[in-house]
Amino acid sequence: MLEIKIIMFFIINILIIFYLIVFPTMAVHFGSRNEWIMKREQAQPIINKIFSEMEKGSRWFEQLRFLILCWKKEIIPKGMRTKISGNLATSEYGRRLKKNHEMKILTKNISELHTKKAGSDQKISKLKMELRETFEMSGNFIENTIKWLWKEIQKKVKLVKIRLKKTLNFLVEEKKKMNEFQRKKKEEMKGKNKSREKMDSRCGKKVVYNNSSRVLSEKEIELLRYHWD
Repeated sequence: MLEIKIIMFFIINILIIFYLIVFPTMAVHFGSRNEWIMKREQAQPIINKIFSEMEKGSRWFEQLRFLILCWKKEIIPKGMRTKISGNLATSEYGRRLKKNHEMKILTKNISELHTKKAGSDQKISKLKMELRETFEMSGNFIENTIKWLWKEIQKKVKLVKIRLKKTLNFLVEEKKKMNEFQRKKKEEMKGKNKSREKMDSRCGKKVVYNNSSRVLSEKEIELLRYHWD
């Protein structure tokens, strides 16, 4: 019985030595994996912040592209329009003044969105650096995470794209109608001005009535006109 115990003792020791020789890093492997999972869980708030910044940045990018198209087409979104009261609103000078002021507002909004988008990109770069340095995440893991987040964001931003595209088409059609209205109004004003000029030219002439049977000469008619002036 003792001999059997001694033989079993040697067999177990041999198996342990064999295990350590063939699989020297097995225990370390499982330990590092658990450590990686723990760091991954600790890094989740940072990943959530990256997702939030990417979503905001994508929305700002779409809004920025929309406003730049409006600027190129000289279209003012409703939220940036101004009002001019009184007779100035209907005058050509008033319309130019209104347009220049609204274009300044549009340009200011484009500049502010540029600043917001640049700030968001900087925050994302810092958060990615934090994942690498603080939580020791690999570059491949970070890039794959960014790709996955980007796919999720595209699903949400798609609705924003559709809405802004509809708004732009509506504003383009609205501008066409307004331009047509202004063109007709100008033509109408030109017609009225011509009619007034004709009336003024008629009113400017003095009419001389000859109640006698004698025919007056041109010089006599001119003298009579000069007398009544």
